[in-house]
Order: sequence, then structure tokens, then C-alpha cells
Amino acid sequence: MSFPAKTDYFGLATSLSSSLTLKNSSLHDSANVVEAQDEKGDVVAHEVLDPAASPSVTYEVKDDVDLDDITLGAITTIGTGAAARAFAIESVSVNTAPATVPELTVSGQEVEAGATTATSTTIELPEVSLLRWHDAQILGEAFALTGNGCYVNGCNYTASADVSKATVDGNIVAHDIQNGRIEVSVTIVQTGSTAPTLAAGTGWEIVSPLTVDNPDEDFPTWTATLRMNLTSAHPVPAANSTGAANSTGASNS
Repeated sequence: MSFPAKTDYFGLATSLSSSLTLKNSSLHDSANVVEAQDEKGDVVAHEVLDPAASPSVTYEVKDDVDLDDITLGAITTIGTGAAARAFAIESVSVNTAPATVPELTVSGQEVEAGATTATSTTIELPEVSLLRWHDAQILGEAFALTGNGCYVNGCNYTASADVSKATVDGNIVAHDIQNGRIEVSVTIVQTGSTAPTLAAGTGWEIVSPLTVDNPDEDFPTWTATLRMNLTSAHPVPAANSTGAANSTGASNS
């Protein structure tokens, strides 16, 4: 059986080809419909504005991958000429669990045609290594777990940001990205009499403390969520970077 070709809307199966394989992708095209009503509330006129997409791509992890090689706000252009469409990375998510293949899902937003990473705001991710093993992994050194007989049964990582857009006549003419953050959620199973404790890693904060679900005829499970806020960076215009280089040279001389 032959399967239809999939589109890698963010190009990661190429740029990180030694670690990631494209598994599936969706474009999620949608159009904005504006309507006018009469005095009875019936629609008497409407316009369908140009569609904008919110693509998502899932990659299978075949080797260790550094998540900091992925940048929020990075732009990929699909197609050429008048058919070209630009997409910015909005979120990166990873789920890990025992005996489960780690998968990486990247989602984004369509932005104005002609946008590039070099001319757009971006948000760099801190160093995070996702291993190829089918284990529950403590991602990004978000926390340290203590407690005799306590084990991580799941750890999920989501780095995301907000993409804002300027539109004219329904067409996207500019965009920006802000409010970058990472959330890590963890599930812990307790097999002994000692409850687990979590210590947040450097730069992380516990935003949902450990809570327990203690069912009948099963082991207690604990869940918690940690967060790290990220900083966006605007591109430096070529003239400014040249000027900065000149002033640095002057001070060195």
C-alpha cells in the first residue's frame, strides 16, 4: 500500500534528519467569515476572507535530539511564487512515558508571505536533550525527584509562545511573537510509604504543586507542573549591527 506524501511544514525532518523522521502532518486551513444581519437577526450578507492555516507536524524520534536546535518563531516557506505560504513555529511538545516511543509535535501559525526567520522576532529554547530511549524522561532538568520507591511514570514538555498578527482586508501583513514559556508536567507513582518530593531546577518554578490520586486497589500517583519563562529577541537591522561592530572596533583600538 502506498501512502500519500506528507508535508513537513517546519522543515525539521531535513534540518534534524539524523534525529527526526516525519510521521504525520496537518495544515488546519480555516477562513474567517464576516456577516451582516438585518433587524430580525437574519444574515443578509457575508464575506469569506482569505484562509489562514495553523499547521501541526508530528515527528518520530529515531536518535537523541537537542530541542534547543528548534526556535520558536522560526519561519519556513512552503511553495513558490504566488502560491508560497510562510509558517512560524508557535509550540514544541514532547510526551515521554515508560515503554512509549517519544514523539515530538510542532505547531505553528501562517504569517505574512515573504517573512523570514532573519527578519522576525524569535525565542530561543534553553538546552534540553530528548533521548531516543522509550522511557519517561526528566526533560530540561526541570526538577529533581526524591522519595524511596517513587518513580517518574510520565513527563511532558511544551514550549510555546503567542503569535500576534496584523491584517488588512483579511490578509496578514505583519506578525510578531511574544510570551514564550515552557511547561513540564510530571506523573509519579509511589510504591512505598514515602511520598515524593520535587525540587525545581535552575530557572524553573513549581506552578502546580504535587497532588495525589490515591485510588482503591492501586498505587498512588502524584502530578505536578513546572514553568520557565522565556525571552524574545527582535532581529538586529543590518545597519545597526554594522554600527555596533564599528563602535566595538573603535573601543578596542
